[in-house]
Amino acid sequence: MVTKMPNMREGILRAIRGKLIADISNYDTNLEVLLLNSVGIGEHSDITSEAEQWIKKIGEAKESIAVIDAKFKLDNEGS
Repeated sequence: MVTKMPNMREGILRAIRGKLIADISNYDTNLEVLLLNSVGIGEHSDITSEAEQWIKKIGEAKESIAVIDAKFKLDNEGS
């Protein structure tokens, strides 16, 4: 069986997209920990602002993924 090798452009875009997906998971976990265990996190004096920052990071990463998906039509194989 012959495997199609992605070109460099596609490989770079897939790597960026994959990192963004991993970042979203990380940001979501941090947000959940903050919201569910904020009492035990002493260094965060403004929980609302901290939560807002994680929400913004999630939104920015999702927006970046949407740009990649809209502008660069990647072959769905392997994503």
